[in-house]
Amino acid sequence: MLLYHGSPTGGIRALRPSPSNHDKPYVYLTDCPSLALLYAYNPIERPGGFFPYWFDKAGQLHYDEYFPDQTRRLYAEQAGWVYRVEAAALIRLDKMPWVWLSEAETPVAGAEFIADLYAALLLAESNGQLMIHRFEDIPPAQQEIHRRIVRQSMEGHHEDDYIRFLQQYIPELF
Repeated sequence: MLLYHGSPTGGIRALRPSPSNHDKPYVYLTDCPSLALLYAYNPIERPGGFFPYWFDKAGQLHYDEYFPDQTRRLYAEQAGWVYRVEAAALIRLDKMPWVWLSEAETPVAGAEFIADLYAALLLAESNGQLMIHRFEDIPPAQQEIHRRIVRQSMEGHHEDDYIRFLQQYIPELF
């Protein structure tokens, strides 16, 4: 099965398990190349990062902007890599069926350097592979739900990179 992994790091020959939001380290893979694009740059170096995306029932990838011009401000002029992996016998998450996990080091079958992730995301959007919901088009009630989600995610964080990121981009939370 062909799967993808996004990373800001180039030259990877094998993906190694690393900690994230689950109990133990895994290699995180997806069958959605556009999702790998989102993960090719992480604006916050912390497990989980800042990736406000979701999939609808039809399997369409959506990306919500939580602040004005978010997609451009985070991804413009950022470079990254999308790795391809041929893998079998992986763990598939029930609640996130687009995520595949490997407990073992996973060899890379190929890689693509993306010089401007913002341009690549806009191309994915124009090709119907990604729906970007611009902040100014999101109804105020939904924007408030997004702020509530972010406030909940702040619990347990004080002056780390995540809080500094939020202070920079969503100062009204403070």
